Amino acid sequence: MGGSPSHGRCVGIARACLAEAAAHAATRAQGGASLAEHQLIHAALGRYWVDIEGAQAICERTTEERIGGHPVENDHH
Repeated sequence: MGGSPSHGRCVGIARACLAEAAAHAATRAQGGASLAEHQLIHAALGRYWVDIEGAQAICERTTEERIGGHPVENDHH
């Protein structure tokens, strides 16, 4: 994981939460099908995965910039 150690932990926690949510959706049934088979749940889990992958990429880029001696821009004011 990149970025600061706390960013890496945050991405790791997000991954663990997503894994738990996916496991829950796979084991819980509603309307004769597992929650994971419902289109809205499936789409939501996919969006969360994309968000987590984006966060991971940001952390990795930030780490590469720090290691390379480049200043990291901070857009937070």
